[in-house]
Amino acid sequence: MLFRHLRLWLAGAVALLTALVCAQGPASAVDGRPYTNPLKSVKGADPWLEYYDGN
Repeated sequence: MLFRHLRLWLAGAVALLTALVCAQGPASAVDGRPYTNPLKSVKGADPWLEYYDGN
């Protein structure tokens, strides 16, 4: 009897979680400026890529 209630509760929880996940719409971008590197004062290539992996 306990196993049956646990199985029904688990099935209901999975169904509820599935319904909540599927009900969400796709993410959309926020209007405004795109992300830029705040530490770079001069525009150009990223200097860290030159020294990647010891090279």
